[in-house]
Amino acid sequence: TQADLAETLDKAVETISNIERGHTLTSIDTLYEIGKLTGVPLTYFVEGIGTERKISKTRIRTEEEASSLLQGMTDEDLNLALQMIQAIAERSST
Repeated sequence: TQADLAETLDKAVETISNIERGHTLTSIDTLYEIGKLTGVPLTYFVEGIGTERKISKTRIRTEEEASSLLQGMTDEDLNLALQMIQAIAERSST
């Protein structure tokens, strides 16, 4: 939760909420710590800077969950997951 994250980072809950909503800029160090705690790579937070990024909260949560699952996989299983995603992407683009 925002409260748990705020406590761990020694930040106010309001600060975490403002960061999440894009109302407050934060340091790269804080983003790095948030990424470590949530299993999200730092690059995720800076992708698309300077471009409008329209993404739903549901999609963000789904991508975070997928990323977390992928991190725990063996190389062999990760490769299989990638092949499945590629097959789905090919089907979706036709």
